[in-house]
Amino acid sequence: MNLVEKIGLVIAGPYSTPVAYAGDLLWLVALNYQYFTSPLMWFVCLSVAHIIINLTHLQQRKLIQNGAFGEANPETTTLIQEKATRDGIKNVICTLVTHFPVMNAFCEQKLTSCEIIVSHHWFETPEGTEHLDNILEHEFAHARAHHMIKRFLTASALFCIGLGAFLYLMTLNLFPEEHLHICNALTAFCIFRVIRFLQAWYHRTQEFEADGMALTYASPAKLAACLTFMRKHNPGEKILENIPEWARATHPYISSRIQKLLR
Repeated sequence: MNLVEKIGLVIAGPYSTPVAYAGDLLWLVALNYQYFTSPLMWFVCLSVAHIIINLTHLQQRKLIQNGAFGEANPETTTLIQEKATRDGIKNVICTLVTHFPVMNAFCEQKLTSCEIIVSHHWFETPEGTEHLDNILEHEFAHARAHHMIKRFLTASALFCIGLGAFLYLMTLNLFPEEHLHICNALTAFCIFRVIRFLQAWYHRTQEFEADGMALTYASPAKLAACLTFMRKHNPGEKILENIPEWARATHPYISSRIQKLLR
């Protein structure tokens, strides 16, 4: 990867999606329209709005849209319920996704419930079914640590920090009046790009933390074998390893997780 490509990754940010850019634009528009008489009022209103919108999104969102869903076998449902009871996690829902493109499992924890999502690939071979127990320990570690809620609250906290920094720079009158809006836009863009990279880094550290917490009930060798099995059945993971890990949005390389487990 050459320098130009790396600069492009920095500009795009780890969340280089239309939704991410629309979010940046929304707050930038709000900041440039002087609805309020003081920067402090801007800060309070936009920060509170961000927290409310974030928590509402957490509670209402559906991780997998327009998927084909099936019913998990009784053994898997019982296994998940036993782990939930053991960890004191209430209102657990088990969802089986059929025709899913990759082998994976997810923990979608909301404010009042927790959904464990499993792709059908785990049940295609006896080896996959055997590894399922270990990947579930990783997902339940996310639930025990309340990682999803922490992600959303951290996103709001970082937004508040970035917003405060932006408003403080505005009060310094650093830019000439004729270029004020352009300079404000560039400043906001840079600040929110830094925020997105910090947020992505935090998400990746949560994956390592969940692996470490899973070792309470799974050995490092078994969890590493499970991740190796996942990597083997996810060809796209090897392709994505061409992208620097710091540019990834939520997960580090599976190979990095394996190396850390086996140290």
